[in-house]
Amino acid sequence: MRQQEITKKYNLFSSYRLVFSAAPLSAIINGLCSLITGAVTPLRAFLLLKFIDSSVNSYTQNTGFKEVLPFFVFLIALFFISSIVRNLNELTTLRINLKLGKKINEIIRNKYIKLEYKYIEDNSFHDLLKRIHENPVERFSGIVSRFYSLVASIIRLSGIVILLFMTGWIIGITILVLSFPLYFISLRLGKKLYQWWKENSHIKRRYTYFEELLRDRKSSHERKMFHYYDYISNKWKKLHSEFNVKHVRAQLKTQFKHHTANLVNVVFEIFIYIILLTPLVKGIISIGYIVAVSNSLRDMHFYMQAIGRNLFDFSADESYMNDINKFMDLDEIAEVRKIDPAGRDRLIHFESIEFINVSFRYPGSEKNILKKISFKIERNKHYSIVGVNGAGKSTLIKLILRLYKPTSGKILINGIDIYSIPRDLYIKMFTAIFQDFARYYLTLKENIVFGNMKKTDDNTAVIDTLKTAGFNKDIRLDTVLGKIIEGGIGLSGGEWQRIAIARALLSPAHILILDEPTAALDPVAEADLYTKFNEITKNRITLFISHRLGSTKIADKILVLDNGIIAENGTHEDLMAHNKIYAAMFNKQKSWYET
Repeated sequence: MRQQEITKKYNLFSSYRLVFSAAPLSAIINGLCSLITGAVTPLRAFLLLKFIDSSVNSYTQNTGFKEVLPFFVFLIALFFISSIVRNLNELTTLRINLKLGKKINEIIRNKYIKLEYKYIEDNSFHDLLKRIHENPVERFSGIVSRFYSLVASIIRLSGIVILLFMTGWIIGITILVLSFPLYFISLRLGKKLYQWWKENSHIKRRYTYFEELLRDRKSSHERKMFHYYDYISNKWKKLHSEFNVKHVRAQLKTQFKHHTANLVNVVFEIFIYIILLTPLVKGIISIGYIVAVSNSLRDMHFYMQAIGRNLFDFSADESYMNDINKFMDLDEIAEVRKIDPAGRDRLIHFESIEFINVSFRYPGSEKNILKKISFKIERNKHYSIVGVNGAGKSTLIKLILRLYKPTSGKILINGIDIYSIPRDLYIKMFTAIFQDFARYYLTLKENIVFGNMKKTDDNTAVIDTLKTAGFNKDIRLDTVLGKIIEGGIGLSGGEWQRIAIARALLSPAHILILDEPTAALDPVAEADLYTKFNEITKNRITLFISHRLGSTKIADKILVLDNGIIAENGTHEDLMAHNKIYAAMFNKQKSWYET
């Protein structure tokens, strides 16, 4: 659902505000350092001019070094000041990056957790996410530092132009006129380079996936057994080469145009030297002036390049900010802040969930996964939703949990539209075990208490829940799971699944959803787990989702999904007597659960 409030837009000024809010003192000192650095260059040129002229006068007129000494001392002092300011600038930049990193990552994370679930399954969203995670701290702090650098370079160039204007206004005007083409060339190059990166980020994401697949621990057994290393490696090489070739070509084009711009600078510098020859011969300008201008021209060439690079990066930063703004503009989960007291009272005790003519299709698809389905789940009953893979079982759960909103129709809980209930209140009614459950490489206890953080200090509850879920491995609660650190314990797929079950059972929620909860267990172990069903559910309302039918005999009602509709419903005995879809599925599987 579209956010109601206007999303903050990110640009140069908001980036500065962000940097300033993260590290205000460092941002101010950093800016002052840049200004001082900018002023040093023309001041050094002026002191050099005076030092050389006074040295020449001292030598020709034999007046000693009294006139020279002040300029010499000022030049040495300026050197030390420049060194101190440069070091201070580096320290404040480091501090800004450390503080800013925490702030930016919080902004991105806080936005991410509020996004509608539809983006999680969208490839273009993951391309966008990868782009905005490409050095976000350097991007934001870099915009500010580049702005400071740009200001410093402009101060330097202004000082140099003033120095050159001492011989006449023509040279100064020439500098300004020749600066504009360099500006536009740099601006265009930056935008093109970032646009290329944007258009090719999907290639990098794919070869990064193959790279992870070649070293990922989870796939190591199959990698060795099936000998697909060379196959995946070749796919990685092909995509990596494709990306690098395109990258090199883009860089070559960019560098060619950039060096063309630099050539303009060189020609411009030579042109200035030619102009200065006449006043030098006529004695209008001094040797010190020529030396100062020569140094300044070399500096000017460098600073023009610096301005070009800054403008180049600014244009890339603009494209990055467009991506950030696109990310921040993504639809967030609609939040209902309040519910009237009467509605809240109706939600104290669960009575029913009702689907009324609900249809659903995934974003960007024309095909309905669910087609005008209607059913009602009532308290003190257990339901099993079965069907072949792709029948829409998991999609139905996503709708119940408000991960997706129905394309049409309504879902009611206790007669109230679920989207009129505050999300925090609604989600507390449910606990779930998903087929793609998470594996947390943390302690055994942490893996369980994520289901109910109020039980963090209740070891007895954690242990009892593990026993109920059938986890019988003799390890301590503070044992780290997974072999990613020294001392970590490896677990089988079935053991991880029992931990996921225990995590869901620790929750106090009234409605327990089990989406393929025993997929990693063998059928006999699955059947054994269902014998403990009454102990596991503890008077909860349960909703089983599975294409394996070990849970169906203990269900009060079975819903059979087929091609997006509820094709059959009833008890196990009713559906077996009906002798259609469910009976055919059960008869094929019944030998799995026989010991």
